[in-house]
Amino acid sequence: MDNYADKYFDWERDELVKYIDKLNTDAQKLMDENPSLWIGKLTNDPDHWAEYGVYSPRTLDAYLDAEASRQTYKEEMC
Repeated sequence: MDNYADKYFDWERDELVKYIDKLNTDAQKLMDENPSLWIGKLTNDPDHWAEYGVYSPRTLDAYLDAEASRQTYKEEMC
């Protein structure tokens, strides 16, 4: 029998997948409306994101914000 923590973890993973799917859908809509626009899509594989410590929409946002900051810093240093 599953315990509460297992059910919560499964729910959180499901929320992450739904959140990424929505981000990708929104990105595709923007690209369809603006043919010269390109937006990279994110994998919705929760195992991939777990390797980066991402388990929920909140931790995905934090990861993406941190990655954007790192990239901006690297570009400014060049």
